[in-house]
Amino acid sequence: MKKHQETSEPTDYVELAEKNAGAKAVEYLIDKHLIQIMGIREDYPLDDLDLLSIELKDNYDIKRSVRREVGRLQEKIRLVIEAVTQRIADRKYRSTEQAIEGMKLSKNERTRFNALLNNDKRVHVSCQSLKVAVDVFLELNKRIIRKIEESEASDDKQTARRMILGNAIIVYELLDFIINYVDLFSISGIEEINEIYSNACDENKRLLGKENEREKRANSEYIIAEIREQIITDVQNRKGVIARLSEEWESYIKAINEKKDKTATINENLPSLKLMRDNAKGQIEVLQAALVLGIVKTNLGAIQSSMEALGKIELVTLSPDRIRILLGDA
Repeated sequence: MKKHQETSEPTDYVELAEKNAGAKAVEYLIDKHLIQIMGIREDYPLDDLDLLSIELKDNYDIKRSVRREVGRLQEKIRLVIEAVTQRIADRKYRSTEQAIEGMKLSKNERTRFNALLNNDKRVHVSCQSLKVAVDVFLELNKRIIRKIEESEASDDKQTARRMILGNAIIVYELLDFIINYVDLFSISGIEEINEIYSNACDENKRLLGKENEREKRANSEYIIAEIREQIITDVQNRKGVIARLSEEWESYIKAINEKKDKTATINENLPSLKLMRDNAKGQIEVLQAALVLGIVKTNLGAIQSSMEALGKIELVTLSPDRIRILLGDA
């Protein structure tokens, strides 16, 4: 049996394109949202803080259709991220799924293969969704900085002030989105994979027990020497296969649980992100174009550093070869 080796994947330009498309879609949603809230600002006697989606959705002075539309910003962003994540995962797993589909397997074998693959994919999708959310956030962060820099060069102070207000609102909305996303984040599929692993361990233990029993019988003085030697050789070979299966499972489970451990640390960033969100709210309250412009840019840089830590999750797709090894079919 060949030893399975994980290799780091080269830059996936199709994945980058998917993420860029996602960022573009979210940027479109945000631009549309800004147009809507600036219209609301002109039509209704509201303070600037009242323009935040969390406030607008419960403001019954505003028409229901308008209130509902602006209140769904984060829901729309989440839908974009989920769609991008699913497309990335579907493409990554397509070759593995096709390979399994083409195998001549029994009903039980196919069920076991698909159970492992589907749950591995669920883990991948969960982790990838956080990476996509962070990557989209960081890309939008850069675009906001560029827009602020463009507003600095504007001679139209009123337009510049509107841009700065709009960007402060969007910084708040994006921070609020990512905070809620992190708060609700969990990895799907890990419990099921650990259950499959537990069953595999039990089966390996059972098989090893049988081999030990055969070896014990072969060492009996009543067994012909030539037969004893052959049986012991066969038993040792099979025990080596069982040991290899156990080793491969341990390696795989370690990699899966490392993802869980890494994502468990994301909550450490929440206090900083929540403070930045509150600071964005403060900027909206005391907006003064010349002063706030520098503050917004400074805080966007801090957000960049804080968010980058959330994106450091290694994702490795489960290959057909590894599935065969893990399930003892190779």
